Amino acid sequence: MPDPFVPLELPPGIKHNGTTYQAKGRWHVGNFVRFFQGNIQPIGGWVKRTLTGATIAGTPSAMVSWTDNNGVPWIAVGTTSGLYVISSANEVSDITPGAWSNNPGQVWQLTPFGAYLVAVNGYKDPTSVTGNVWVWEGDPAIVAGYAGGTLAGSPVNLDGCFMTAERFLVVLHGEPPQTYPAYPAGYVP
Repeated sequence: MPDPFVPLELPPGIKHNGTTYQAKGRWHVGNFVRFFQGNIQPIGGWVKRTLTGATIAGTPSAMVSWTDNNGVPWIAVGTTSGLYVISSANEVSDITPGAWSNNPGQVWQLTPFGAYLVAVNGYKDPTSVTGNVWVWEGDPAIVAGYAGGTLAGSPVNLDGCFMTAERFLVVLHGEPPQTYPAYPAGYVP
């Protein structure tokens, strides 16, 4: 008795340009699939991460993932209660700046900048001499520090920040620092 099944040899890849008829003999539509060594493979969906270390508290307002200059992947999460990083080993570290005050309306802007994570919180304190821009230097054992310590002369009271494709750090609506460097003669803030 002949084999009732006919093997199909469809080429790898999805050809969705044009109509189904134009893609005859090819895969036309696919969702959550990939091709490996010419064969179709399911992606497998989402996998829950089991985190260890610090507990992420508060309501998240920002998240960014990046790979540092050493090729180590990181995830940073800014919440109403603090700032956290997650390592590739799924370990959470609380890097909330020591001088930072908890604010229920807290909104973070996070951007990687080479080996650094630059974090701007939306809370502006006109009496602050440190401002609201923080830098984390990649060591989970050390909290983020005021950018004036790492990036001397950093502006204060920012609304946000981002990094361009050319690796320029752009800050939005900043003011001159209150203590460093000194204001030029005749400058009135």
